[in-house]
Amino acid sequence: TILLDVDGVLNIRSRSYTTRGFELETHLISRLNYLVKELSNKYQVQIALYSGWDYDSVIRKCAKYPAIVSRLLDTYLVKHNPNQSSFVDSINLTLIRSNIHNTRVILLDDEILETKRKDNTLLYKVDCTVGLSDTDVTSIIKSA
Repeated sequence: TILLDVDGVLNIRSRSYTTRGFELETHLISRLNYLVKELSNKYQVQIALYSGWDYDSVIRKCAKYPAIVSRLLDTYLVKHNPNQSSFVDSINLTLIRSNIHNTRVILLDDEILETKRKDNTLLYKVDCTVGLSDTDVTSIIKSA
């Protein structure tokens, strides 16, 4: 399961928790599509939206991208502080509560202080000024 933060990963123009006036960027969506395609060679890939943006706005932004929508889980994880010490544990607990059971989880976010792997979760920090980059995609594929 990919826990996908939208702002800073698929949109680099927004600097707030509002989606008004901003769209997902096609070059970043293309990279996500490639990542999903490559991971699909080894795993059954699902996407769970993990965002501070309101649910309706995020769904509207994603709706025109079938590659995202077709893999989207019917759950929305509200983003909380990714820098607390028990962050990975809280992600895993949230996944269990949302009835999402997987052996591997990748969190793509631009607000993680450090990048690390703990148990089944890969925390991957994306540079919010660039969004999901080719280097990010390559690194995630190697780490997954």
